[in-house]
Amino acid sequence: MANQLSVFTYTPSDVKLIIGSYIVTGWDAISIRRNKRIFNPIEGIRGKNTRVKNLDTSATITIPLIQTSQSNGVFSEILRLDAVQGTGRISLTLQDRSGNSVFVSDEAYIMDYPETTYTDDIETRNWVIYCQSTTTYAVNGNASTSDLASIFSSAYQSINSLF
Repeated sequence: MANQLSVFTYTPSDVKLIIGSYIVTGWDAISIRRNKRIFNPIEGIRGKNTRVKNLDTSATITIPLIQTSQSNGVFSEILRLDAVQGTGRISLTLQDRSGNSVFVSDEAYIMDYPETTYTDDIETRNWVIYCQSTTTYAVNGNASTSDLASIFSSAYQSINSLF
């Protein structure tokens, strides 16, 4: 069983978005979502239902950057070159190094320039990256590998005791 005294710790500075070898800076939040559900339910006749697996692994990442972040310039240049030369396909990794979550795509591109607003305060630029596919999409917590093994073992034993 997992150690009852374990404290799972999330450290925001351990979350990294890496595009190529560039680590994106100047963000307060990053969101990622799959564009399609993994399974679609199919309702059958007479109460018999099933599901169909969707092979689409595409995802969308949204990154609000403060207007002073140097990453705005990096994203702008990637997008500019893509618009002129068609060279904007990027490889990226989004990883929580204090935990076990990781997302990887080798077929991503920046969709468009963000809406740009100037006021008497700091504004954000919301960049949207479209991942045509994801090779890894793992939403996990911050338990260690040994804690996870213990949790799965305990769950397996609990389920087995029911039968």
